[in-house]
Amino acid sequence: MSPPNNHVYRLREGLDALRAGLSHIQHGVATGQNARDHRANAVNSMVNALDDLSAAVDGLEWDRAAERRTRDRVWTDLVARKDNEVDEAKALLEETETRLADERARLQTMEEEHRRETHRRIQAEERAEAAETRGLRDWDDDFGFTNSNRVFDLEDKIEDLKRECDAERKRTQAAEAQVAEANMRLHFALIETQNAQEEMASFQRKIEGLKFELYHARVEAAWTTYDALWAVLADEALPFSAIPWPVVETPQGPEDITPEAIRELLFSTAHSPGQTRRERVKRALLRWHPDKFGPRLQRVPKSERKDVQRAVNLVAAYLNDLLKDL
Repeated sequence: MSPPNNHVYRLREGLDALRAGLSHIQHGVATGQNARDHRANAVNSMVNALDDLSAAVDGLEWDRAAERRTRDRVWTDLVARKDNEVDEAKALLEETETRLADERARLQTMEEEHRRETHRRIQAEERAEAAETRGLRDWDDDFGFTNSNRVFDLEDKIEDLKRECDAERKRTQAAEAQVAEANMRLHFALIETQNAQEEMASFQRKIEGLKFELYHARVEAAWTTYDALWAVLADEALPFSAIPWPVVETPQGPEDITPEAIRELLFSTAHSPGQTRRERVKRALLRWHPDKFGPRLQRVPKSERKDVQRAVNLVAAYLNDLLKDL
């Protein structure tokens, strides 16, 4: 499939061909020579140009659908990946915080035990000092040796508890460092998600630009076709589908012709840059006034004449309403 720019180029080529066909007809009418040949050649040229325009529009529509599918798939994958990263970072953060809480609880328990052992040692020393002061201490070697050993044992146990507390503090600090790292990872994951959203927004703006360019080209093609076909309305049968209605999308019946559809084509910036809205509506009324269009109704097949008459009346009424509002 060709890139969108090639399709736009083909659209512009088709529009140039339509303009050339219209100029060819006008030249033939102006010279008054070989008018039928000029008209036939111009019609063939414009039919070929319309075929190219249709193919280019189909290509652009296909590209838009493919880009939309690609954009949706990329966005879905990106969001899923970023969501997974954020979930993993949150899970790691929760796990680390749980471990940190456990370590803090253990440290608090050990500190409480350390305080109790210290308190017991102080009490033992105070009792020993009190006994010595009152002269009640038994100088028996076994008794003195036993009390001394108890004090030494308490001191050793306190030192062990101090070392364990220091180790717990180090583990707590390590857990806090892991929490900080998890928070940092979560922060970077959120930044990456934000960057991805900005990239997607930029991609969306490009898509919208292509959509506008396509829409502008479609309106320009519709206007050129509308204006050109009015210049070459043949003397043959004139069914509903062969009438160049003043709307962008080809109507299937009178109900498809609305004030909004007429306004979309007539007031578009894709054509007639030198004409005001009022001038555009007046020019259209010269074509669609029932008295002007009336003679052409005889060439409309009887089965479609009622719908054509109704559609012409609607166009004229809508144009008059537009003119009143200007």
